[in-house]
Amino acid sequence: MTDYTNYSKKQLIDKINLLEASLHVNSNYEQNVLSKSVIQNSVEGISIANEQGIIIEWNIQLEIITGILASDVIGKYIWEIQLQMEPVRLRTNERLIQYEKSIKEFLKTGESVLARKALEREYTKPNGQNIVIQGIINPVKTEKGYILVSTSEDITIRKKTQEALEISEKKSKSLMQQSPFVVELYDINGLQIEVNKAYEDLWEFPAETTVNKFNVLLSKEVEDTGLMKYVKRAYAGEAVEVPEYEFNPTGETESKGFGRVRWLNTRIYPIKDNQNNVTNIVIVHQDVTERNEAEQLLKQSEEKFRSIFESNIVGVIFWNAEGEISDANELFLGLMGYTKKELLNKEIRWKDMTPPEYAQYDKEMLIELSEKGFVTPFEKEYYHKDGHRIPIIIGAATLTSMENSGVAFILDISKRKKSEEEIIRYRDHLEEMVRDRTKELEDKNADLERFNELFVNREFRIKELRDKVKELEAGL
Repeated sequence: MTDYTNYSKKQLIDKINLLEASLHVNSNYEQNVLSKSVIQNSVEGISIANEQGIIIEWNIQLEIITGILASDVIGKYIWEIQLQMEPVRLRTNERLIQYEKSIKEFLKTGESVLARKALEREYTKPNGQNIVIQGIINPVKTEKGYILVSTSEDITIRKKTQEALEISEKKSKSLMQQSPFVVELYDINGLQIEVNKAYEDLWEFPAETTVNKFNVLLSKEVEDTGLMKYVKRAYAGEAVEVPEYEFNPTGETESKGFGRVRWLNTRIYPIKDNQNNVTNIVIVHQDVTERNEAEQLLKQSEEKFRSIFESNIVGVIFWNAEGEISDANELFLGLMGYTKKELLNKEIRWKDMTPPEYAQYDKEMLIELSEKGFVTPFEKEYYHKDGHRIPIIIGAATLTSMENSGVAFILDISKRKKSEEEIIRYRDHLEEMVRDRTKELEDKNADLERFNELFVNREFRIKELRDKVKELEAGL
């Protein structure tokens, strides 16, 4: 006896069709040994209904699939069993009449919307297990009309696997679309087939500008940028990381004038099937343009600061709240009488250099720095290494990364202070001269007043004497 276990569904149906002549001659189908062998050894469930719609065959595999024994269905009408396999809520007399009418028409004409189509239906087995059955009904012509040969397969596991795969794909697509990184999916031939929203945001054009149009393996822009070798390595099955690079997508082999130039950090991953063959590649970008620009600005700023630091225009120190000086330029060290070696040995402390009367000012300075990040320049003094005081103007700011440390700029105002002292001395001298001259004038004025008083008194006395003489002469 031939083993038909490994026959496909189509091969079994074709085999059944070949037996049609035999079935025509012998009306007792159960007697046909070859037909019985094919049916009973099939890996799929098989049932046969004769021209009157009576079930005459229900194989072992169909018993396993449905949980219904052949002895419970053989000899019954197919529409009765079809109704029996419906959910309880649908087992109505109206539905039974509908099934009977449509199946009888099918048996008569061999034509139906259900004929030769793979149809899926949910079914609850007698033990309560819910499964999904896929079936195909094939009408076979006989002298009396048509018989119906049905093949069935339990596709529950496959269905669940497909559903799980669909859920997984939806989650993957959702993650892809929500990813902050730019994601591009390419087929085996290099055609871009999917991108996420971050891609549109990166290049500032809609996905349809390049999806199903751009081919990474044919791109002049990719070739000119030096990316092609990394793309080919990914298609060869290797996950690769691309060094940061600048990319212009506006060329004719990519977005044709759309987009903008960006700096990218890129990784390329191959997607493989169960046989380890590459089926797709995924290109993931991170836009590092702003970071690169910030780093460039920071570098320029550091270079400018370094030029100020090394130019010795003003004294510069790096300090912390504990009173330490971690770095200082030559101007500051020379101003205070210290050496680079003493700086490296941490022998220089700004708190130790501060006279006691400025301690409160320094506390207020640290508070202002913590609140504002900078301090308004103010005057104070530092002790020189030899002990004498040096008047300075100091301005300070905290570093962004560390609020308890920062940079300070120190300006020596010794010459200005000396000039101010000279001005004060000169002013005091002038004031003293004015005081002396004023006193001298006051003294002379007093002398004049005394002289005037004497002169007036003398004139008055002379007049009195003259008047007296005249009086005497008149008496003589």
